[in-house]
Amino acid sequence: MFNVKEKYAAWKEARFLKKHGCDDREQYDYRFDPDRNVRASRVADYFHGYDYVSCCESRSHYAYTLLYDYGPGGIRYGFDEMHQWCKEHCQEKFRVDYLRVIKYPSTGNKWQINELGGSDHVFFAFKNKEDYFIYTLKWG
Repeated sequence: MFNVKEKYAAWKEARFLKKHGCDDREQYDYRFDPDRNVRASRVADYFHGYDYVSCCESRSHYAYTLLYDYGPGGIRYGFDEMHQWCKEHCQEKFRVDYLRVIKYPSTGNKWQINELGGSDHVFFAFKNKEDYFIYTLKWG
């Protein structure tokens, strides 16, 4: 038999997610993360709720390596492997973002978000020190 309360709760959740343009709750939580400031001009302010941020800076880093290409929809980079590893091994919340940034020497070589110029880099942000440490040992 069907339960009216369960059907109503599922309909309400589906309506809420559709209103926000998301397919599931995980996507909603990622898009509307309270520990991220979309309007920030520095990477440190962008990840204001995350204490540990790692940047895959050089283009020879594993994150930018093309692992295989099977045509449309079949491209996989090292970044995808790293993200999957974090999903499986991190104990607390983490975040992965591509940001177009530039390093300004006048700000002590800190990353500044610059949508017009600069280059795209992958940033991994962690709340937990142990997660960051293990990530650094694995993917350095």
